[in-house]
Amino acid sequence: GLKATHRRKGSVVHQNLKEMISKYPMMEEEYGSPGREHDELFEASYSHPGGATCARCDRLRLNQQRPERRDDRPRIHYGNIASGDEVVKDGPTRDRVAREEGILCFEMEAAGLMDSFPCVVIRGICDYADSHKNKRWQPYAAATAACYTKELLGVVDQQGIEQLGLANGSIDMILHWLSMKKNTKWLLVFDNVDRDWQSGQGDAQAYNYRDFLPSADQGNVLITTRLARLQRPKASLHLHQADKELGREILESCAGKEVRDADRPLQRLGGLPLALVQAGAYLQHTGLTVDQYLEFYTSTWESLMTYQNRFPLQEYGERGVLTTWRMSYEQVCAVKPEAARLLDQWAFFHPGDIWYGMVELCFSASVQASVPADEASTAPDELSFWDSLHILAQYSLISATGGSNSFAIHPVVHDWSLHNIADQAMKEQLSATAIRAIAKCVPQSGSADLSYELHELHVVAYFMQDWESSQVVEGLYLRALRGYEEAWGPKHTSTLDTVNNLGNLYSDQGKMKEAEEMYLRALRGYEEAWGLKHASTLDTVNNLGNLYSNQGKMKEAEEMYLRALTGHEEAWGPKHTSTLDTVYNLGLFYHQQGELAKARNIAAFIS
Repeated sequence: GLKATHRRKGSVVHQNLKEMISKYPMMEEEYGSPGREHDELFEASYSHPGGATCARCDRLRLNQQRPERRDDRPRIHYGNIASGDEVVKDGPTRDRVAREEGILCFEMEAAGLMDSFPCVVIRGICDYADSHKNKRWQPYAAATAACYTKELLGVVDQQGIEQLGLANGSIDMILHWLSMKKNTKWLLVFDNVDRDWQSGQGDAQAYNYRDFLPSADQGNVLITTRLARLQRPKASLHLHQADKELGREILESCAGKEVRDADRPLQRLGGLPLALVQAGAYLQHTGLTVDQYLEFYTSTWESLMTYQNRFPLQEYGERGVLTTWRMSYEQVCAVKPEAARLLDQWAFFHPGDIWYGMVELCFSASVQASVPADEASTAPDELSFWDSLHILAQYSLISATGGSNSFAIHPVVHDWSLHNIADQAMKEQLSATAIRAIAKCVPQSGSADLSYELHELHVVAYFMQDWESSQVVEGLYLRALRGYEEAWGPKHTSTLDTVNNLGNLYSDQGKMKEAEEMYLRALRGYEEAWGLKHASTLDTVNNLGNLYSNQGKMKEAEEMYLRALTGHEEAWGPKHTSTLDTVYNLGLFYHQQGELAKARNIAAFIS
């Protein structure tokens, strides 16, 4: 082809360069030839003495044996190019590798390219792979490479290859070969067919795999996909999570070592191969222990997943735990937004089964919470609920468990779903809705086990208070309080616990008078029931100190803090967390009052 043409007629690269300069004169200064006077090759054994240029280099060490050139036209070489991830700066090493491997030049930009796909690398050779680097020639080298590429593409068009990549002609040739008689020993793999071309959403990257199947019924076709609709009866295999033995093998293989306490990440990651592969690779690259990894997984999940993506695995391409379900989620949003909202809400429940009654409770709870009109949805019907579940299952975001009407979320997908909600306000709203829905499951009266019912009311109210200080929480506490008073009396410790928590709620709501009444009632009851130095008594004393400080009652606040500190120190010692909490409150109190000497004494107590 082109090489033979060059032998007979020469190359048109020089002509292409002249046309470029003629058409764009401003390019000549940067992309024109620097001239022979700047073409310097030093002896291989002579190293650069330093500096940005070769002005200080010994001119007597220039290579004097280079043959003269008849013209300045670029020369075209065909052969091997050495591509690496480090710069070669040693002349003797350059000459040795070039001699042993038949290397034309050394470069870095194409490092690893041939490992990904077959290609032709076109380079403008301008450096000599030694320590005498000269960037003067690089723009001209780039221009010559571009001009050669233009000439090459002209020949490619004449030979009838109309497109690069998946050209129609190439596909037809492959399908024809697959359909040839007696040609039955082949395997055609469609990997990661996860984009739904049947959804009607116009996904440019989605394709119908049937368009690429041969007409003859022979050979073997393997399709890997998360699209449940592609399953065929008796011809599909559902890949479940890895069992304990296989999971350990995956984790340790990617970690490159035996992983101690491997059972813990196996359980936390639910045997999901992708999660295990990424976790193992991350353990190998960072040297983290299992304890450290699981701590980061729990406390900084999204950051950990982002860092893991810095170590991509060739067999998974660009997919990772952080991104792999995003595509499916976006397709669900396009097909049925209600299904995506169901998954969002499910992130705040247990990953196990969810039922229609719970969805009804969530809707009722969101209405009671006065969700803005543009965020509220119509009341869900049961048929729509089941349709949403089956859509989520179609895209492998949930899976059937035990029967066709029971579904669950994989633990890792459940973690992903929670962190997929970027809007913090929406996250808090969904969490509060879930807690309200759970609260509605608590029977209002007539329970066979009254103590359990009252405990449920108290616990639900306690956890709801972490998200909001609303009338819903107050109502739950008051219901629990009335129940405790009727069942066990006003001085029972369970009654007093609820009274103290009501004081915390009123304090958060800014109802200082009501908060003080609750705290004082709880304090009197605890002192009578447990004594002056019991932990419950002292915690309430500390709460009163906080309340008085917020009210500006500084004398009363200091008295409460000092009493709590003395009691905690005698009961638990100076280093107990309850003691240190009170020390912190007292130190902050003194600092806010400008009593810096007392604040420093408190700081010294902590240290």
